[in-house]
Amino acid sequence: MATAPTAATTATAAAYSSAPAFVHAAVAIVEQALERFPDLALAVAYNGGKDSTVLLVLLQLALSKRAAAAAAAKAGGNIGGGDDGDSGADSSADSAAVGDGGDAAGLGCVRWVYFTEEDVFEEQEEFLAASERRHALRLLRVGGGVKAGCAQLVAEHGVRAFLMGTRRSDPYAAELEPFAPSTAGWATCMRVNPVLDWSFEQVWSFIRLFGVNYCALYDRGFTSVGQRANSQPNEQLRNEDGSYRPASELRDAASERAGRDSSASSN
Repeated sequence: MATAPTAATTATAAAYSSAPAFVHAAVAIVEQALERFPDLALAVAYNGGKDSTVLLVLLQLALSKRAAAAAAAKAGGNIGGGDDGDSGADSSADSAAVGDGGDAAGLGCVRWVYFTEEDVFEEQEEFLAASERRHALRLLRVGGGVKAGCAQLVAEHGVRAFLMGTRRSDPYAAELEPFAPSTAGWATCMRVNPVLDWSFEQVWSFIRLFGVNYCALYDRGFTSVGQRANSQPNEQLRNEDGSYRPASELRDAASERAGRDSSASSN
């Protein structure tokens, strides 16, 4: 007999079924990456920023779809398994749901990597720690910079691809593709960019649609988060009393990195 869905998983299934096309397209890219780079060859670059947090949920959705499809295939080979011919499994992949925590969706099938930096916000570190607990992540912290860290992961851990939260509005991302080989001088690997063509507004609509947890800094006027030295609240969100509105209320997406060093990627 199928396990009864909880209210949370039912809500998530409904959200995914009715999600806009850009969400389904991103999940499809993640599914392709899982097929092409199995056995921990796929790493997720996870720093607790809004875009990498979206990656976590996209991965949950892709893994849940795979699990539902596998269950449906198994049920199809067991005709008449239930008392009334009911296989006891939901045959729709789109009915897959994301749990609120733990590793029920198999998040341990990829490597979770945090390229550490100095001078990071305490709130970001707290959010990362909370994510580790909530989703039972084994977050590998790698120092020495992103370039050196990638080389170490490729050479020592067998990583062949990185799932990234890069969007086309980020510096140096205008010519990228969803699957983009590393550039000259970097370790040989594939960069997988499922949210490459998402807008700032789409990121926040996804977060709202799925009730995604995110770093508290975004509720304090930060629209892009990096190091303390190069990140400030966005002045377009400043209230008359000096407080700031949440990042999701920004109307001019072109100013997403206002208050942030222009060379920095958005998070």
